[in-house]
Amino acid sequence: MASLYELERAFAANIQPTRSRYGDICWIWTGIMQPTPYGPRPILRIGKEQLSAAHVSYTIFRDPLAPGLHIRHVCPTVGCVHPLHLERRAKSAILRLRIPGPPRPAKPYIPPHTRIARTKEAGTKVRKTLDDWEID
Repeated sequence: MASLYELERAFAANIQPTRSRYGDICWIWTGIMQPTPYGPRPILRIGKEQLSAAHVSYTIFRDPLAPGLHIRHVCPTVGCVHPLHLERRAKSAILRLRIPGPPRPAKPYIPPHTRIARTKEAGTKVRKTLDDWEID
């Protein structure tokens, strides 16, 4: 397994911070995108290892993932790996079948970065990173 230092360097080399059409900052993955039935999946390759870029982002900037937990993207931008645009879920919650019903009224989009980070330390790390990667 790669060290955290190697993960951070490889991750930072494949990120392009951009402003999304919703006005928030997204970190667009410029590395390998693996096609899946659910849409493209960002992949970080270090040597012979292939890791999910979303998992690496969440691990570096928020918390390590416990076994049985997976990452769910809450950002509508394809290829975004911003740690505040990801949330941790149990696999059963992600794969739960949805029963078709009457159409629901559209909810206004609230960018995930406007929500408060779960821990003070995680929020500080993310804010520092955002300050380092300012967009003109």
